[in-house]
Amino acid sequence: MKQLKRLVVSLFALAGVVVFTLAPAFTVWGIILTLALRRRTVPIIERKASDLPKTNVVPEMTARLKVHKVEYRDAAALKAAGTVKQDSQVVDGLNLQLIIQDDGEYFGRYIFEQVDFEGQYSSRSRQFLDAIEYPADENIDTDRIVDAEFLGVIGIMKESADGKYPEKNRIKKFMKLE
Repeated sequence: MKQLKRLVVSLFALAGVVVFTLAPAFTVWGIILTLALRRRTVPIIERKASDLPKTNVVPEMTARLKVHKVEYRDAAALKAAGTVKQDSQVVDGLNLQLIIQDDGEYFGRYIFEQVDFEGQYSSRSRQFLDAIEYPADENIDTDRIVDAEFLGVIGIMKESADGKYPEKNRIKKFMKLE
């Protein structure tokens, strides 16, 4: 009986030593360390800048677009706040953040667009509002524009001659969903 007690006590003592010895492996840090050491055995794939796409521009196409964010651009407030120069050509309009909704390679990609209410591009604002079926006689409520969907002909605006602005996508035409 004494031998059995000694055996049980020895087993508990051995178990205690094993538990205290291996305890760090069961802690969060032990797990992280174990995972980090395992990752080192996996080969690291290095990418060169030349392997990455040269641009984030979507090719020219017609796609279903959804308005993700809208910001009303108040030219007078921007000039008064000193955000833009007093003699700048900033006009009232909307800054749009659009998301491509068509399934495929470009699903979820963002396109940023500006729609002006005055000047030479003011017809685009009416085209946009018609495409999302926003009433012509109502004041602009940006909350009602969010999540609106329409078809857009996506084009590419080339890089500026001085290289200051890279090429980017522009919406050539806004159309109603059919």
